[in-house]
Amino acid sequence: MIRDEIDVPHAVVQVLAEAGIRFVFGMPGGDTGRIFDALHDSTEIQTVLVRHEQVGSIMAEMYGRLTGKPGVVMGQGIFLACNALFGALEAVKGASPMLLLGDFTDMAPFMHHGNHDLRNLLASATKYTAAVSEPKQAVQTIQLAIKHATTGTPGPVAVIFGSRSLAGTVKTRRPPRVHATARVLAHGIARPAGADVARVADALLGSSSPVIIAGNGVHAARAWAELAELAELVVIPVATTATGKSAMAEVHPLALGVFGNWGQAVANEVVSTADTVLVVGSRLAPTDTAFENPELLSGAISPWPRRSSPTRGRRWRRWSPSSGRESPPRGATRRAVDRRTWPSSRPCIGTSPSPSSARTTSPSGPSA
Repeated sequence: MIRDEIDVPHAVVQVLAEAGIRFVFGMPGGDTGRIFDALHDSTEIQTVLVRHEQVGSIMAEMYGRLTGKPGVVMGQGIFLACNALFGALEAVKGASPMLLLGDFTDMAPFMHHGNHDLRNLLASATKYTAAVSEPKQAVQTIQLAIKHATTGTPGPVAVIFGSRSLAGTVKTRRPPRVHATARVLAHGIARPAGADVARVADALLGSSSPVIIAGNGVHAARAWAELAELAELVVIPVATTATGKSAMAEVHPLALGVFGNWGQAVANEVVSTADTVLVVGSRLAPTDTAFENPELLSGAISPWPRRSSPTRGRRWRRWSPSSGRESPPRGATRRAVDRRTWPSSRPCIGTSPSPSSARTTSPSGPSA
């Protein structure tokens, strides 16, 4: 808990520590040097100095992807905006929680002489960007930024400090009060209603050739065991997107490998002939669907479409809250399946059938 009165740089570091962040990557510059000085006094956070902001952003993105906690990259604002967007864009694509901390280097009170729009530069590659001008606002905005980075679809968030915001002290018990970070970050987990789980189970059990497509959301949610359990429970093969590769162990007998433009022939064949497709933790990017080739996947993508689609009679079931970050309560699907009768036989998966040219060629180019 932040003490009653504390200087802003140390308060910012305390918030990062309370959020469970253990590393900060970056280069001191401008007013961020004050925060780097406070990090030097921290026993909970390790500072990793880099030679270039791009390197720091890549390290922060990977930290966020592997741990589920925001990777932090910090540096002088204009250089952060120019160099750190490489990692930020990767975090957008990979749904990795990430925090970019920079400054305006405005030398208050001369901020009106600035000649670049730093906020919009960073906003173009983040899900939320905040400009901070007051000391207490700096502390509260860091808490809000961490919440934005880790909730919903995770991603990069930027906070830019004005020089005045890092000066002076914060009296936490005076309005507006600064609350404990855990209280600010606390949020519920989205869970499907029992009826929705039952409908998914009905769709899978009523299918003759279902398939699961697993995306990066399975990695983000650390739901590898749950995915394997579901596949084994109802004996359904699992294909993955390129970013979802290895969501199902590659040596598992139900693993089909990657499907799509650069996918395995057997994965594309099984997906193209499935009558029910359950997509977990994927946005289905153009390269996943062979540029929306209807011979690979067809039908409207919506949470609960009509049971039959106009093309090939394929039925879709897509359940992926927040791009797969939240997983269903363990055992809910098992209970739903156990209440139903499973078909006595299930078609075997071929070893490696060769899909037709129509299934592997799209208007935009061939797929593997």
